[in-house]
Amino acid sequence: MDFTADQWMILTLVLLLGWVLGALSMSGGGRRWRRTLDDERAAHEAARRAYEARIAELERNRPAV
Repeated sequence: MDFTADQWMILTLVLLLGWVLGALSMSGGGRRWRRTLDDERAAHEAARRAYEARIAELERNRPAV
C-alpha cells in the first residue's frame, strides 16, 4: 500500500495532534488520578478490615464441632 506525500503529511499531523492532546490531558490530571487511586486504596483497606472483623466475629461465635 503506497501513500502519497499528502497522506504522509496528514498521518504525521494526526500523530502530532494526538501527542499534543495527550500531553495536555495528562498535565493537569496527574494529581487527579493519583488522588482517586489513593481514595480507592483507602476504601479497599477499610472494607478489608471490616470483612476480616466480621469473619473473626463469626469464627468466635460458631459452635464447636
